Amino acid sequence: MLRKVSKSALFFIFFCSVAQAVHAADVQYLQRYMVEVGDHVYYFDADRSRQDGVPATDIELMEQLVMFQNVSLTNSVSLDALAENYPLVARFFRAAGAGAPHWASVHACGTFDIPVPNFTPPTIYINSANPVGELLVQGYHQTAGYACGKTLEGCAAGIAADYTRPRDYAGPFGVCPAPIFRDHGHFVYALPTHYSVQLGEPNPEVLSYVWPYPTWGAYAAWWHARF
Repeated sequence: MLRKVSKSALFFIFFCSVAQAVHAADVQYLQRYMVEVGDHVYYFDADRSRQDGVPATDIELMEQLVMFQNVSLTNSVSLDALAENYPLVARFFRAAGAGAPHWASVHACGTFDIPVPNFTPPTIYINSANPVGELLVQGYHQTAGYACGKTLEGCAAGIAADYTRPRDYAGPFGVCPAPIFRDHGHFVYALPTHYSVQLGEPNPEVLSYVWPYPTWGAYAAWWHARF
């Protein structure tokens, strides 16, 4: 996926020195200070949050998280950019989902604190003489280039290798509606007799739908890097 953080980045983050982390549930609460200024583009109202007594460390993290989210929507975020330009985001990503959950932050679509699903969906391999045709008949479409994760060059060149099918997802905390979730189809041209699917994950085509909450873009990037 062009816009997501690579899994290697997360492994690197585990070796970074970590200051006192802001709990993932606090990020859900602090979204009330985010203001949408464009299509899926936000800024964090630091002045208002400061007036309400939000700690400076929380404000700094939220400012970096919003900047990261705005940049990562349509651009790859490299290991260096994550660690150097967004160090608090790197630390937060390391801790997110790892501690005791705060149940007040539950959301049917998942949060940094309580991700949905909290595992990597199993990959199902299907033999087929016409993989792309079968995917299209089943309701999949070619994944937008910025959200295509397995073959970046192929997706950028318009080669149909990555597919998305929007879906509702009935998880442990309710139903997250389509198209916020998707099934993921993938076809490798070097292996033309089969394709694979993963059923039920956050939809990385985040520019194509209304988000369930303001930090969803960053959450979707984090989820795909972690799982």
